[in-house]
Amino acid sequence: MKKYKLGIIGMGNMASAIVRGVADSFFLNTKDICFYDTDNEKVQKSSLSLKMDSCSDIREVFLSSEFVLLAFKPQNLKESSSMIASYFNTDSNILLSILAGIPIKYFEELISEKAKIIRIMPNAPVLINKGVSAISFNSNISSSQKDFAIKMFGCIGKTVVIDEKYQNLVIALSGSSPAYFYLICKYMVDFGIKKGIDKKLAKKLVTGSMIGSGEMLENIGDDFNEMIVKVASKGGTTEKALESFKKNDLKEIINDAMESALKRAYEMEDSL
Repeated sequence: MKKYKLGIIGMGNMASAIVRGVADSFFLNTKDICFYDTDNEKVQKSSLSLKMDSCSDIREVFLSSEFVLLAFKPQNLKESSSMIASYFNTDSNILLSILAGIPIKYFEELISEKAKIIRIMPNAPVLINKGVSAISFNSNISSSQKDFAIKMFGCIGKTVVIDEKYQNLVIALSGSSPAYFYLICKYMVDFGIKKGIDKKLAKKLVTGSMIGSGEMLENIGDDFNEMIVKVASKGGTTEKALESFKKNDLKEIINDAMESALKRAYEMEDSL
Protein backbone atom coordinates (compact mmCIF):
# COMPACT_ATOMS: atom_id res chain seq x y z
CA MET A 1 0.00 0.00 0.00
CA LYS A 2 1.21 3.49 -0.85
CA LYS A 3 2.18 5.83 1.95
CA TYR A 4 0.07 8.68 0.55
CA LYS A 5 -3.35 8.64 -1.09
CA LEU A 6 -2.53 11.74 -3.16
CA GLY A 7 0.74 13.15 -4.46
CA ILE A 8 0.89 16.52 -6.19
CA ILE A 9 3.47 17.74 -8.69
CA GLY A 10 3.36 21.52 -8.89
CA MET A 11 2.11 23.45 -5.88
CA GLY A 12 0.48 26.55 -7.38
CA ASN A 13 -2.80 28.26 -6.50
CA MET A 14 -4.99 25.55 -8.02
CA ALA A 15 -3.22 22.73 -6.17
CA SER A 16 -3.34 24.68 -2.90
CA ALA A 17 -7.09 25.21 -3.35
CA ILE A 18 -7.59 21.49 -3.94
CA VAL A 19 -5.67 20.60 -0.78
CA ARG A 20 -7.61 23.10 1.33
CA GLY A 21 -10.90 21.90 -0.14
CA VAL A 22 -10.31 18.20 0.52
CA ALA A 23 -8.97 18.91 4.00
CA ASP A 24 -11.81 21.26 4.99
CA SER A 25 -14.34 18.70 3.68
CA PHE A 26 -12.59 15.91 5.64
CA PHE A 27 -12.31 13.95 2.41
CA LEU A 28 -8.56 13.58 2.98
CA ASN A 29 -6.25 14.47 5.81
CA THR A 30 -3.21 16.52 4.79
CA LYS A 31 -1.11 13.69 6.25
CA ASP A 32 -2.42 11.60 3.34
CA ILE A 33 -1.01 14.09 0.80
CA CYS A 34 2.53 14.80 -0.35
CA PHE A 35 3.85 17.19 -2.98
CA TYR A 36 6.84 18.27 -5.02
CA ASP A 37 7.68 21.67 -6.47
CA THR A 38 10.87 23.10 -7.93
CA ASP A 39 10.31 26.43 -6.13
CA ASN A 40 11.84 26.19 -2.65
CA GLU A 41 9.80 29.14 -1.42
CA LYS A 42 6.57 27.37 -2.41
CA VAL A 43 7.81 24.19 -0.76
CA GLN A 44 8.43 25.93 2.56
CA LYS A 45 5.17 27.89 2.41
CA SER A 46 3.01 24.87 1.53
CA SER A 47 4.69 22.62 4.10
CA LEU A 48 3.98 25.14 6.85
CA SER A 49 0.55 26.45 5.87
CA LEU A 50 -0.98 23.22 4.59
CA LYS A 51 0.93 20.84 6.88
CA MET A 52 1.90 18.43 4.10
CA ASP A 53 5.03 16.41 3.51
CA SER A 54 7.25 17.55 0.66
CA CYS A 55 9.09 15.13 -1.63
CA SER A 56 12.65 15.50 -2.85
CA ASP A 57 11.79 14.79 -6.51
CA ILE A 58 9.11 13.53 -8.92
CA ARG A 59 10.27 9.94 -8.45
CA GLU A 60 9.44 10.05 -4.75
CA VAL A 61 5.92 11.32 -5.49
CA PHE A 62 5.18 8.38 -7.80
CA LEU A 63 6.77 5.83 -5.48
CA SER A 64 4.88 7.11 -2.44
CA SER A 65 1.45 8.02 -3.83
CA GLU A 66 -1.53 6.17 -5.26
CA PHE A 67 -3.13 9.12 -7.10
CA VAL A 68 -0.67 11.58 -8.67
CA LEU A 69 -1.95 15.02 -9.64
CA LEU A 70 -0.11 16.99 -12.33
CA ALA A 71 -0.76 20.63 -11.42
CA PHE A 72 2.08 22.56 -13.04
CA LYS A 73 1.91 24.77 -16.15
CA PRO A 74 1.22 22.80 -19.38
CA GLN A 75 4.24 24.38 -21.08
CA ASN A 76 6.47 22.66 -18.49
CA LEU A 77 5.23 19.19 -19.41
CA LYS A 78 7.93 18.38 -21.96
CA GLU A 79 10.74 18.78 -19.43
CA SER A 80 8.92 16.45 -17.01
CA SER A 81 7.59 13.90 -19.50
CA SER A 82 10.56 11.54 -19.41
CA MET A 83 10.41 11.36 -15.61
CA ILE A 84 6.65 10.73 -15.66
CA ALA A 85 7.18 7.91 -18.17
CA SER A 86 10.02 6.40 -16.10
CA TYR A 87 8.44 6.54 -12.65
CA PHE A 88 4.73 5.91 -13.34
CA ASN A 89 3.73 2.39 -12.27
CA THR A 90 0.74 1.11 -14.25
CA ASP A 91 -0.17 -1.30 -11.44
CA SER A 92 -0.14 1.16 -8.55
CA ASN A 93 -0.44 4.74 -9.84
CA ILE A 94 -3.46 6.66 -11.12
CA LEU A 95 -2.66 9.89 -12.97
CA LEU A 96 -4.81 12.99 -12.49
CA SER A 97 -4.07 15.86 -14.86
CA ILE A 98 -5.40 19.43 -14.77
CA LEU A 99 -3.05 20.50 -17.58
CA ALA A 100 -5.13 22.49 -20.08
CA GLY A 101 -4.98 21.21 -23.65
CA ILE A 102 -3.19 17.93 -22.83
CA PRO A 103 -5.28 14.92 -23.94
CA ILE A 104 -5.45 11.53 -22.30
CA LYS A 105 -3.91 9.91 -25.39
CA TYR A 106 -0.71 11.92 -24.82
CA PHE A 107 -0.17 10.17 -21.48
CA GLU A 108 -1.22 6.77 -22.84
CA GLU A 109 1.42 7.13 -25.58
CA LEU A 110 3.96 8.48 -23.11
CA ILE A 111 3.47 5.81 -20.45
CA SER A 112 1.36 2.87 -21.63
CA GLU A 113 -2.09 2.06 -22.96
CA LYS A 114 -2.61 0.30 -19.62
CA ALA A 115 -2.03 3.52 -17.65
CA LYS A 116 -4.94 4.82 -15.60
CA ILE A 117 -5.54 8.44 -16.63
CA ILE A 118 -8.07 11.03 -15.45
CA ARG A 119 -8.28 14.44 -17.13
CA ILE A 120 -9.86 17.37 -15.29
CA MET A 121 -10.56 20.95 -16.33
CA PRO A 122 -11.29 23.06 -13.23
CA ASN A 123 -11.85 26.82 -13.38
CA ALA A 124 -10.69 29.75 -11.25
CA PRO A 125 -13.60 29.84 -8.74
CA VAL A 126 -12.31 26.57 -7.25
CA LEU A 127 -10.07 28.94 -5.29
CA ILE A 128 -13.15 29.76 -3.18
CA ASN A 129 -14.79 26.31 -3.50
CA LYS A 130 -17.24 27.62 -6.10
CA GLY A 131 -15.66 26.20 -9.23
CA VAL A 132 -16.82 23.78 -11.92
CA SER A 133 -14.57 20.85 -12.84
CA ALA A 134 -15.14 18.76 -15.98
CA ILE A 135 -13.81 15.22 -15.55
CA SER A 136 -12.98 12.57 -18.17
CA PHE A 137 -11.66 9.04 -17.66
CA ASN A 138 -9.84 6.58 -19.85
CA SER A 139 -11.09 3.00 -20.09
CA ASN A 140 -8.67 1.71 -17.42
CA ILE A 141 -10.26 3.66 -14.55
CA SER A 142 -12.37 1.61 -12.13
CA SER A 143 -15.68 2.78 -10.64
CA SER A 144 -14.04 3.38 -7.24
CA GLN A 145 -11.29 5.46 -8.85
CA LYS A 146 -13.91 7.49 -10.73
CA ASP A 147 -15.74 8.01 -7.46
CA PHE A 148 -12.54 9.24 -5.78
CA ALA A 149 -11.89 11.86 -8.48
CA ILE A 150 -15.49 13.08 -8.52
CA LYS A 151 -15.61 13.42 -4.73
CA MET A 152 -12.17 15.03 -4.58
CA PHE A 153 -13.06 17.78 -7.05
CA GLY A 154 -16.52 18.03 -5.53
CA CYS A 155 -14.76 19.44 -2.47
CA ILE A 156 -13.96 22.62 -4.43
CA GLY A 157 -17.23 23.12 -6.29
CA LYS A 158 -19.42 21.32 -8.79
CA THR A 159 -18.32 18.48 -11.07
CA VAL A 160 -19.49 17.22 -14.44
CA VAL A 161 -18.37 13.99 -16.10
CA ILE A 162 -17.95 14.41 -19.85
CA ASP A 163 -16.65 12.56 -22.88
CA GLU A 164 -13.04 13.66 -23.36
CA LYS A 165 -13.70 14.88 -26.90
CA TYR A 166 -15.44 17.90 -25.33
CA GLN A 167 -12.59 18.86 -22.98
CA ASN A 168 -11.18 21.57 -25.28
CA LEU A 169 -14.68 23.02 -25.60
CA VAL A 170 -14.91 23.04 -21.80
CA ILE A 171 -11.79 25.22 -21.73
CA ALA A 172 -13.65 27.83 -23.80
CA LEU A 173 -16.98 27.47 -21.98
CA SER A 174 -15.82 27.09 -18.39
CA GLY A 175 -12.06 27.15 -17.92
CA SER A 176 -11.57 30.55 -19.55
CA SER A 177 -15.03 32.04 -18.97
CA PRO A 178 -14.41 33.62 -15.53
CA ALA A 179 -12.10 36.06 -17.31
CA TYR A 180 -14.91 36.93 -19.74
CA PHE A 181 -17.21 37.77 -16.85
CA TYR A 182 -14.51 39.78 -15.09
CA LEU A 183 -13.97 41.84 -18.24
CA ILE A 184 -17.68 42.58 -18.65
CA CYS A 185 -17.91 43.57 -14.97
CA LYS A 186 -14.85 45.79 -15.38
CA TYR A 187 -16.44 47.66 -18.27
CA MET A 188 -19.67 48.11 -16.32
CA VAL A 189 -17.85 49.35 -13.22
CA ASP A 190 -15.74 51.70 -15.35
CA PHE A 191 -18.95 53.12 -16.84
CA GLY A 192 -20.34 53.75 -13.37
CA ILE A 193 -17.14 55.49 -12.27
CA LYS A 194 -17.16 57.62 -15.43
CA LYS A 195 -20.70 58.73 -14.59
CA GLY A 196 -19.64 59.77 -11.09
CA ILE A 197 -20.34 56.83 -8.79
CA ASP A 198 -17.76 55.61 -6.27
CA LYS A 199 -15.68 52.62 -7.48
CA LYS A 200 -16.41 50.49 -4.40
CA LEU A 201 -20.14 51.06 -4.72
CA ALA A 202 -20.09 50.43 -8.49
CA LYS A 203 -18.28 47.15 -7.95
CA LYS A 204 -20.74 46.08 -5.25
CA LEU A 205 -23.70 46.81 -7.53
CA VAL A 206 -22.24 45.03 -10.56
CA THR A 207 -20.77 41.94 -8.87
CA GLY A 208 -23.82 41.54 -6.65
CA SER A 209 -26.02 41.59 -9.74
CA MET A 210 -23.83 39.03 -11.51
CA ILE A 211 -23.79 36.62 -8.56
CA GLY A 212 -27.53 36.95 -7.94
CA SER A 213 -28.34 36.50 -11.63
CA GLY A 214 -26.26 33.32 -11.76
CA GLU A 215 -28.06 31.90 -8.75
CA MET A 216 -31.43 32.75 -10.29
CA LEU A 217 -30.48 30.92 -13.48
CA GLU A 218 -29.40 27.91 -11.47
CA ASN A 219 -32.37 27.78 -9.12
CA ILE A 220 -35.35 29.15 -11.06
CA GLY A 221 -35.00 27.86 -14.62
CA ASP A 222 -32.81 27.23 -17.62
CA ASP A 223 -34.82 29.15 -20.23
CA PHE A 224 -32.55 32.12 -20.89
CA ASN A 225 -35.06 33.97 -23.07
CA GLU A 226 -37.73 33.67 -20.40
CA MET A 227 -35.34 35.05 -17.76
CA ILE A 228 -34.42 37.96 -20.03
CA VAL A 229 -38.09 38.82 -20.62
CA LYS A 230 -38.69 38.89 -16.85
CA VAL A 231 -36.16 41.72 -16.52
CA ALA A 232 -36.76 43.58 -19.81
CA SER A 233 -40.05 45.45 -19.57
CA LYS A 234 -41.57 46.64 -22.84
CA GLY A 235 -40.27 50.10 -23.64
CA GLY A 236 -38.02 50.13 -20.57
CA THR A 237 -34.32 50.71 -19.94
CA THR A 238 -33.26 47.06 -20.18
CA GLU A 239 -34.93 46.68 -23.55
CA LYS A 240 -32.92 49.64 -24.86
CA ALA A 241 -29.66 48.09 -23.62
CA LEU A 242 -30.55 44.76 -25.23
CA GLU A 243 -31.33 46.50 -28.52
CA SER A 244 -27.86 48.07 -28.41
CA PHE A 245 -26.27 44.66 -27.82
CA LYS A 246 -28.15 43.27 -30.81
CA LYS A 247 -27.27 46.24 -33.04
CA ASN A 248 -23.57 45.85 -32.21
CA ASP A 249 -23.79 42.07 -32.75
CA LEU A 250 -22.82 40.96 -29.26
CA LYS A 251 -23.63 37.36 -30.23
CA GLU A 252 -21.02 37.42 -32.98
CA ILE A 253 -18.45 39.04 -30.68
CA ILE A 254 -18.96 36.29 -28.08
CA ASN A 255 -18.96 33.50 -30.68
CA ASP A 256 -15.72 34.83 -32.16
CA ALA A 257 -14.07 34.98 -28.73
CA MET A 258 -15.14 31.44 -27.87
CA GLU A 259 -13.92 30.14 -31.25
CA SER A 260 -10.56 31.82 -30.58
CA ALA A 261 -10.25 30.10 -27.19
CA LEU A 262 -11.26 26.74 -28.68
CA LYS A 263 -8.80 27.11 -31.56
CA ARG A 264 -5.98 27.87 -29.11
CA ALA A 265 -6.83 24.78 -27.05
CA TYR A 266 -6.44 22.59 -30.15
CA GLU A 267 -3.21 24.40 -31.10
CA MET A 268 -1.81 23.54 -27.65
CA GLU A 269 -2.81 19.92 -28.14
CA ASP A 270 -1.29 19.76 -31.63
CA SER A 271 2.01 21.27 -30.43
CA LEU A 272 2.78 18.27 -28.20
